[in-house]
Amino acid sequence: MLKTSLKTLGAPVYPLLFASASWGQTTAAIAKTSPREPLPPSTQAQDLVVPSSAGHPRGSTSAEPADAALVLNQADVDADPNNFFFGFGLTLPPPTALHGSARPVTVPALSNQAVGISGGIRFGVRNLGGNGQTVSLGLEGGEKTLGFDLDFRQFLADGSGYAVNVANRRGVEPEFDRGSTEVNLPNGRNPFVHRLGGGVEYFRPLAPDINIAVGLSYQRVSVRDSFFTSEIQPVDALGNRLTVSDSGQDDLLTLNLVGVWDRRDDPQFPTRGDRLLVGLDQALPVGNSAIAFSRLSANYTHLMPLNLFGFTAGPRTLVLNVQGGASLGEVPPYEAFSLGGANSVRGYRTGALGSGRSFVQATAEYRFPAFSFTVFDEAIDVGGTLFVDYASDLGSAGGVIGRPAEVRNKPGSGFGYGVGLRALSPFGPIRLEFGLNDAGGAQVSFNVGDRF
Repeated sequence: MLKTSLKTLGAPVYPLLFASASWGQTTAAIAKTSPREPLPPSTQAQDLVVPSSAGHPRGSTSAEPADAALVLNQADVDADPNNFFFGFGLTLPPPTALHGSARPVTVPALSNQAVGISGGIRFGVRNLGGNGQTVSLGLEGGEKTLGFDLDFRQFLADGSGYAVNVANRRGVEPEFDRGSTEVNLPNGRNPFVHRLGGGVEYFRPLAPDINIAVGLSYQRVSVRDSFFTSEIQPVDALGNRLTVSDSGQDDLLTLNLVGVWDRRDDPQFPTRGDRLLVGLDQALPVGNSAIAFSRLSANYTHLMPLNLFGFTAGPRTLVLNVQGGASLGEVPPYEAFSLGGANSVRGYRTGALGSGRSFVQATAEYRFPAFSFTVFDEAIDVGGTLFVDYASDLGSAGGVIGRPAEVRNKPGSGFGYGVGLRALSPFGPIRLEFGLNDAGGAQVSFNVGDRF
């Protein structure tokens, strides 16, 4: 566990708050926070899988860190005016009802994540002019993704507030990648999903352990064949639609409601307690595409002490997690639930298991202490994990426009199991996991941040 070592700076205590970057490269963002109001780490995950030509590779390796939440919260009201901050990682703390690459989602299975090696930074100013306002800019780049997220937040004295954002990202997403059959664009290139938009939200606490946010988000979504081309690609090489409209460019307007109930004993290294995330999205028909669908998703985690075995002193914890989601109406492929990967079914690559309009996912994971070591006078506890994951699209792959999972021969359901190491570092949990899947494949993954 991280011990504060900056008391010599003055009367206030300034904890180090870390946000993850690709391949575990991290840095500290120094911020003045209230110890009474810890924030849970984000569920948002970045897909950093080493490319492979096989749909279910044997012995392949991936790194998919789940970004730790940057601290942009009620503590900003009390921070020093015009306090500059900088850190690796893009993700803002939940709950937020805005869309964009830096937004935590209720379930990691949503398709709005990029694949390939990538990383990002976020910097900005807290308590702008002493008015409880924060403005920040997140920049994301990598092998198959490029984008930015500009965010403005106004925090009020009662813990509520409002925010607006503008986001622009282009990248390859898992619904159009992976699978045992490769399907690209007619010119043979990978489909790049371009999302340009923004939104506004209102957030507030309902109780000490319950927070909600409601917002309205707009995205102009299209598919291109590279980072910078202006040419739109409406269909893939087999003639399947990539968007709702025949023009290849959709207008997506959604009303979003998000809630978080968190009763865990520690937001960064929990050993007992419960957390429930619930999200409701309603697409409102606008423009030529007139997209209209409803989506409900939920994510519940229960942690309990269970003394089965361990190799040194420390907590022994059983983690049970169940997630699910369902959509009604015409679901664009870029809004489907994509399954498989380090934050879904380990042993599969991200998105290689399936993409559907509905899904269910369950995990059982046992965490036990293994050994510890010291780095720069900081004790690092290392534990082991045993896990089993299962997920299914409930036969809903054919209900997604363009049937991206079916044409790529993704199985639609499967399970994985394996072992891992989990280091409790100042950066957050660092996970190295080896998983086997029911199709005979294997996957090694490296992650910064918890999966739950």
